[in-house]
Amino acid sequence: MNQIPPTRASLIVRLPDASDAPAWREFTEIYEPFVYQYARRRGLQDSDAHELVQEVFLGVAKAVKRFNPNSDRAKFRTWLFRIARNQLATLARKRRGEKQVDTGAWQSLEAAAGMDKASDSEFDETFRSEVFLWASQRVKKSVQPQTWDAFWQTSVEGQDINTVAENLSIPRGAVYVARSRVIQRLRKEVTRFELENQ
Repeated sequence: MNQIPPTRASLIVRLPDASDAPAWREFTEIYEPFVYQYARRRGLQDSDAHELVQEVFLGVAKAVKRFNPNSDRAKFRTWLFRIARNQLATLARKRRGEKQVDTGAWQSLEAAAGMDKASDSEFDETFRSEVFLWASQRVKKSVQPQTWDAFWQTSVEGQDINTVAENLSIPRGAVYVARSRVIQRLRKEVTRFELENQ
C-alpha cells in the first residue's frame, strides 16, 4: 500500500449537491477518521479534533463547487489537506485568543499548521493508516476470529509464529495460511478502494 488512493471523481462531482445524502455519507465514511487522526496527531484533544473535522467538512461543503476534479492542478486529497491545515490554523488562532487557554501551546499548534513538507508527509501517512484500518474492518468481518487473530498477532503485533500457534491451539502451518489469506484479502480491499476512487 505505497500509493495513497485518489478520490473517485464521481463522488466529488456529487458533493456540491447538499441534499445528496448518500454521497456525503460515503465521503464522511472515508474522510472523517482520516481528518480526526490528522487533528489528533497535530496535538488536538478529542473535542477539538471533532470540532476541526466539522470545520473541515463545512469548508469542503462551501468550496467543493469550485474544485475541478479534471484539473491538473491539485488532487482532491491535497485540496482537502489545505482546507484541514487552514482550519487548524484558524482554530489555533481562535483558541489562542480565548481566556483560560494555554496560548503558548496554541501558538505552537498554529505554527505547526503552516509546516508544508512535514505536514504533507504526516497527512499522507495518516491517510495510508486510515485506508489500512478501513480495509481491516471489512476483512475482519469476512474471516473467522481465529484467522484474524493469527494474522493480527503475527503481522501487526509482531509475535512469533510458534507462540501464536500455541496460544491459538493451532498448527504453525495454519498460522501461515491464515496470515496469507488475510493479507491477500487486505490487498484486494485496498486495490478495490483504489479502483473505485480513481
